[in-house]
Amino acid sequence: MDKKRNVAIDLLRVIAATLIVLHHYQQGVDITFEHIKFYGGTFNFDYLVELFFLISGVMVYKSVLDDHITFKEFMSRRTNRIIPLLAISVFVETILRYINDSIINNVGFSRDLLDIVINALGLQSIGLIQTESINQPTWYLSVLLLCYVWLFVCTKVSERLKIDKCYMYLFMMGIGIVTNTYMWNTLFLNRYVSRGYFSFFAGVLLADYFERVRKNRCELASLMLPVIFLGLLKTKPHFLETGDFYFYTLMLWIPVLILVMRWIPNPKRECRTLSFLGKVSFGVYIWNEPMSCVRNIVAALFDIDLCKISTVVWFVVLSWAMAILSYLLIEKPFNSWLKRKKSIERERNESI
Repeated sequence: MDKKRNVAIDLLRVIAATLIVLHHYQQGVDITFEHIKFYGGTFNFDYLVELFFLISGVMVYKSVLDDHITFKEFMSRRTNRIIPLLAISVFVETILRYINDSIINNVGFSRDLLDIVINALGLQSIGLIQTESINQPTWYLSVLLLCYVWLFVCTKVSERLKIDKCYMYLFMMGIGIVTNTYMWNTLFLNRYVSRGYFSFFAGVLLADYFERVRKNRCELASLMLPVIFLGLLKTKPHFLETGDFYFYTLMLWIPVLILVMRWIPNPKRECRTLSFLGKVSFGVYIWNEPMSCVRNIVAALFDIDLCKISTVVWFVVLSWAMAILSYLLIEKPFNSWLKRKKSIERERNESI
C-alpha cells in the first residue's frame, strides 16, 4: 500500500511545475504578458528550482537515516527513477534539436556523441567534463543526484565520527555559499552545484527540525518573511545582488514549506487527481525542453503564432499530457519491471 501523499505538497509541485513551463515559454518565445512576467520580471521564476531542491531534501531525509541501507540501495532508488527517463528525454531532444537546428533553421547542429552520453547519464552539471547542454533544465537532476551522494556520505561520516549530522549539512550549505560567492568552476563546485548544495541541504535541515521540534506558534512568525521579501523585491530589487537564491530559499520557500507541511492539515480523503498530478510533475520538468523543440518545429511548419494566449495555454496542457503519458508508458512499466526483477531475485536467494 502506498504511503499517503501530502496533498498540499502535491499542489505546490503542480503550481511550481506549471510556472516553470510558463517561465521557459516566455524565455524561449520572447512573448510579453500584460500583467506578469514569467521571465525577466522582478520576481525570478528561475528560482522555483530552489523550491524543488528544498522539497527533495525534506522528502529524502528519513530514508538516509536507515542504519541498514547501503549506498547502492539508497542511490538505486533515486537513479532508477531519474536516469532512464532523463536518458530517453536527452535522446529524443537530440533528434528534435537536429531537426529544428539543421533542417528548419539551417544553423547547424553542435552536439556530439560525448555530449549526448554525459547528458543522458546526468553528469552534465558536476564539472567532470565540459559539454554542450542537451535538455538544459535537467541540470537540476544532475545536481540533485550529486546532492543525494553527499547526503549519504555526510550522514554516515557523522555517525562514524559521532558528531551531530546537522553540522555536516550546514557545512555543505557553506560550501554552496562559498562556491557561489567566489564563482568557483571546477569538479563538484560551480554555480549550478552551489544552488543545489545550499537549497537541498537547507531542506534536509528543515526535515531534521520537523523531527526534533514539535509544531509551535512561533513558526507562524516565519510567514512574515515572504511578506518582507516580496515587499523588498518590489521596492528595493537591488538588495538581491548580494545573494539571489539565498533570499529565495531562506525568506520565501522555507516559510512556504513550514506552512504547507506543518499548518495545512492533510485531508482524510486523498485527492487522487491532485496526488497523481503531483506524482507526474517530475515529467513536466523532464519533457519541458523537448516539448519546446516540438513547439518550434510545428510553429515553423504550420505558421502558428506562438504569442497568442491560446497557444500558451495549449502548450501548458500538452506539457502535462506528455508528463502523464511518460509516467504511464515509461516510468510506471519500468518500475513494475524492476519490482518483478527484485522479487524474482529475492525468491531465488531464499531458495538457496
